[in-house]
Amino acid sequence: ISETSFLQPENSRSYKKCFLLLANNYSFLIFNIDPVPVVLLVVEGGPNTVRTVHEAVVENNIPAVFLEGTGRCCDLFAKAFHLYNEYRRNIESDDETSI
Repeated sequence: ISETSFLQPENSRSYKKCFLLLANNYSFLIFNIDPVPVVLLVVEGGPNTVRTVHEAVVENNIPAVFLEGTGRCCDLFAKAFHLYNEYRRNIESDDETSI
C-alpha cells in the first residue's frame, strides 16, 4: 500500500477491517522507516473507538483530535475534557483563595 492507495469498502464492517489493515501497515512503516507526524482524528465512534483512542493516546503517545458535536463517544470525550478543565479551574481558584 502506498500513500496514493484508495480503499473502497462495501460496507461499514469491511471499512473497519480495511482501515485497521491500512493503519497497521502504515504504523509499521512509520515506526520502522521514517518518523512522520501522526494524529488520530475521531468523528462519532463507539466502544471500539474508545479502545482505539486509548491505544493511540496512552500506549503510543499519539495525539487525538475530537470533533465535538458529531455524537456518540466523540461527545463523551468532549464532555469529559470540559469537566476536567472546569475541575482544574476550581482547584486553582481554591488554591489562590487559600493563600
